[in-house]
This record gives sequence, C-alpha cells and structure tokens, in this order.
Amino acid sequence: AKLKSKARNRQNRNRYFIYPVDVRAATSPVYIYSALLNTLKKAQENGFGDQNVILTISDVSSPLNSDSIRSYLQSVEQEGKLIVLIIDQFEELYSKPELYEVFDRAKSLLLSAAALKTNFCLGFAWKSDSTTYSEHQAYFFWHQLADYRATRKLSPFSDGESSAVINIFEKEIDQKVHNDLKHNLIVSSQGYPWLLKKLCIHLY
Repeated sequence: AKLKSKARNRQNRNRYFIYPVDVRAATSPVYIYSALLNTLKKAQENGFGDQNVILTISDVSSPLNSDSIRSYLQSVEQEGKLIVLIIDQFEELYSKPELYEVFDRAKSLLLSAAALKTNFCLGFAWKSDSTTYSEHQAYFFWHQLADYRATRKLSPFSDGESSAVINIFEKEIDQKVHNDLKHNLIVSSQGYPWLLKKLCIHLY
C-alpha cells in the first residue's frame, strides 16, 4: 500500500506504475495471466507505453513472449518507465496444495521476466512467519533466484503505531478498549500489523 501510494505522488506517477493483487482471490492458474493483463492494461490507461497496442496473451506457456506484450513492454522501456506487479499474500500459493498450480504459473512468469530483462518487475509479499518444508519446490525455487531478486524486510510496528491502529479499532466498535487489554494486544502482536488485525477481529 505504501509503495502504491509513493508511486502515485507527483514525482513518481509518470515513472512508476505499481499494481498490487491479493492472491487469496486465486482459484485457478488463469489468475496469474489475468493479473498480468490487468496490470499492463491499467498501466496503458495511465499513459504508460504505446497506447495503440492491443494487449493479449498469445503464448500461454510464456505470456511475456506474446507479440503484443513484448511490443508494449519495449515501448515502456523506451520511455524509461517501470511497471510493477506485486503479488500479495504469496504464502497462500505454497501453503495450500490446491494452489500449487497457481504457484507454478507465478514461478514461470517470474523466470520469464528475469530472462527478458525489460522494464517489468514482479514483487512478492508474504507474512514473515510463514514457513515451508525444505522439500517443497518453493524452498528450492527461492534459493535459485538469488541472482534475480532483492529482499526487503519491512520493519514491525512501533508501540505507538500499534496503539494508533487500536484507536481506529475503538472507533469502529464505538467503545474504548481497557488499558490492560490494549497493552496485551500490543505485546502479543509483536509489531506485526496482520497479527494485530487478527487479534482485534478475535476480540471483536
């Protein structure tokens, strides 16, 4: 959300286009293709790249090799602009067996983007407490990508930021949270925004 906001400010809005998707909505491998097309079409609508290219996926095995997409991304590169697709809640893809095929499509898209070396970037966000067993393909895949990826760990919330979130929660439920309970929520959430949200939901 912060990246998307920064990309929209006056200094960046004509240089970077960031499109985040929540992968929890995925039900089939088609989701990855849909996310890619939506990203490129929205970027095009916002003035990025050749406006006359009709974006379609003609190469299902490697969508970025589709003629229209290659042509469009070349035009984005010539403008010196960057398009970013961020797949949020990525841990869902490697923690749920029914989504392994979606994971494979995401992996294939990432490898294609790395091979093309054009002005299209893929980002993945997941909870820091998510784990996978060492035999899982995601474990090996992540280590194979060492030369292609940059890792950024987000800082946890401070007590003040967590307290501000609870203040919003209090407004939503229209009542005050007892100070001891508020303290326990802050300590128990360990600065993780998603955990604080989950604890507040349970409390509600």
